Amino acid sequence: LALVPGPGRAAVHSGPVMVGALWRWQERHVTGVHLTWIDLDQPPKFRARLADPESGEPVPAKKMRGAMKGALIPVLGAPGASRWVIGEGIETVLAIAFAESTIGIGASFYAAAGSLGNLAGPRDPESDVLSSTQVQTLKNGQTRRRTIPGPVPAGETGTDCLAVAPHVESLVLLADGDSDREFTASAMLRARARHLRPGRTVAIVWPGRGDFADRLAGIDANEDGET
Repeated sequence: LALVPGPGRAAVHSGPVMVGALWRWQERHVTGVHLTWIDLDQPPKFRARLADPESGEPVPAKKMRGAMKGALIPVLGAPGASRWVIGEGIETVLAIAFAESTIGIGASFYAAAGSLGNLAGPRDPESDVLSSTQVQTLKNGQTRRRTIPGPVPAGETGTDCLAVAPHVESLVLLADGDSDREFTASAMLRARARHLRPGRTVAIVWPGRGDFADRLAGIDANEDGET
């Protein structure tokens, strides 16, 4: 497939692409597509390194087309399983699915949210906290600690973010270790609170340094400038 940045523009890249459907299980309806362009000459992650031919600015190798909110990306397994495993990215989920297959975990449905916001959904602003490490510079030159979106959910599940099927008894949420720890931790707690139900356990699993896909590939968390 070719990546074309806009109407009337030349193709930036042509080559293999990983395709995932954005799917709403409630209506059994595909709402869009998740695309990741791959370059086998760019180890260890094999992400295509793209640039706009006119400006030279980097172009993301990942694209979403269609509607993401409320949808998920099926990766492996059947959604009728009583155990769901959900992470932000496809590679993260695939890494865990591979690892679990080697130790005989029972039937599970593995899916990606596509984004942390689609996994955790909106927050109640009253639950916001101040970052202990990050600061921002105001227009007047003064600095203050950045605000971390809080762990208390707000908004409608299934509309503002993905929903988990009522029959699910065990939900495993996969956190990424290669993004801001406080921001991610607050979002994961919000996701846990949102998706917790009577008769359902919800666990948050962290990879330590980097992310789960890095650990599987043996990539150090400081390599590649992205992990």
